[in-house]
Amino acid sequence: MKLYKHQEKILELLTECDRFMVLAEQGTGKTFPMLLHITNLLISGEAKKWLVIAPLSALGAWERDLSRLSPLRQKVAKDAITFINYDKVSRKGSKWQQTLSDTPWDGITLDEGHAISNPTSNRTRFLIGTPKFMGIAERATYRYIMTGTLITNGRLEDVWSPMRFLLGDEWHDKAYFWSHFLKTVQLPSSFVRIVTGYKNTDELLESVSRYSIRVEKKDCLDLPAKMEDEVVTIPLEAKKEYEEMLKEGTVDAFDIIADNPLVHSLRLRQISSGYVGNSDTGEVHELKSKKITYLKELVESTLPHKVVIFYEFTHSCEQITAMLDKMKVKYVVLNGAQKDKQIWRKFQEDDSIQVFVGQYQSACEGIDLFSSTHTIYFEPTRSSRILEQSRDRTHRTGVQSACNYTFLLTQGTIEEEIYGKLAEYKDFTDDCYKEMMERRNGKVFDSE
Repeated sequence: MKLYKHQEKILELLTECDRFMVLAEQGTGKTFPMLLHITNLLISGEAKKWLVIAPLSALGAWERDLSRLSPLRQKVAKDAITFINYDKVSRKGSKWQQTLSDTPWDGITLDEGHAISNPTSNRTRFLIGTPKFMGIAERATYRYIMTGTLITNGRLEDVWSPMRFLLGDEWHDKAYFWSHFLKTVQLPSSFVRIVTGYKNTDELLESVSRYSIRVEKKDCLDLPAKMEDEVVTIPLEAKKEYEEMLKEGTVDAFDIIADNPLVHSLRLRQISSGYVGNSDTGEVHELKSKKITYLKELVESTLPHKVVIFYEFTHSCEQITAMLDKMKVKYVVLNGAQKDKQIWRKFQEDDSIQVFVGQYQSACEGIDLFSSTHTIYFEPTRSSRILEQSRDRTHRTGVQSACNYTFLLTQGTIEEEIYGKLAEYKDFTDDCYKEMMERRNGKVFDSE
């Protein structure tokens, strides 16, 4: 692969520095130069064991970029790199923590490294240590962080833990950091201190800059206007219900029957998104799914930049908005139930509104969303025309940088079949459904 100029610069700086932060916006392609650098060290023998910790939603990007490496690089990566998610690092006293503690890691990379910004969390303590025990990072020669939100989120108190991960005791201890860089007040009748402001910020930012590179999409002039789709694959957890619906057209536990292709296709798509509806009773039954978890991680990694989310089904909207409410993120919704069809203007004009949630049929045309360059598809549409129109909501006159498009696809389901057609600029038609069913199941649910 040909590296973009900013990727070449990232690779150059990683080669020069054993401990470094890549503060790059989502969509700038920071994973690939990191992989090249890691495999360089593995091939040369300078490192033998490497740990990569990332959110669940980011592990797919590592798999994608690994597949683009040469056979030699893929082999050394398979033999020497361990990929895990932050949840496994967070389980205090777990077998995973014991295994990680017992392994002599030469290098550790934290993807979305702002995940350790809380110095009292289990994952942070496990990595950087405490006065009573050594963190696993202390033994690693090479330590790297990748994130787009550290510094830009305006919370300078979040800098301490990542910098401590990089530099260990060479970085300020926590008490000095808080007294020298943060303005705080103590809550009445409590030992808790809250941050009210900052001081000596130039000194702090200059210190951070010595160990980091800042990459913004608007400065990456050689990026294409529309970035290649990023596909995030989500494990299917409702396997029993999906297989039952696929093969028999039923979900017995909920007395759901799909006896024609239209309903059958619809139910397969719903199960892929984590629920299934009963047309007879109007009930919606929640199923096991991590799709919302993955979406939450993607939104968190995009903030404070604005993000657009497209969805198909009403219940998906309810899931998404419930998640955003819990995150305390301001958003607007445009769908058939929204009476204010100009509500998208609030998203454009109000900097405090960070997320636009749009149903395909209502939001794929006639509106401008160029205040965001990040679009997430919670589930794919069947229409290639609608998809391209939805892409053009952000890729408009006025957009400041390249546009990113991320698809959440549940593994082994109809969603992957639908996206396969969309990637060829084709619709997922009734004939496509029938072909899929004959290939996967040997039969089609005929209309009565």
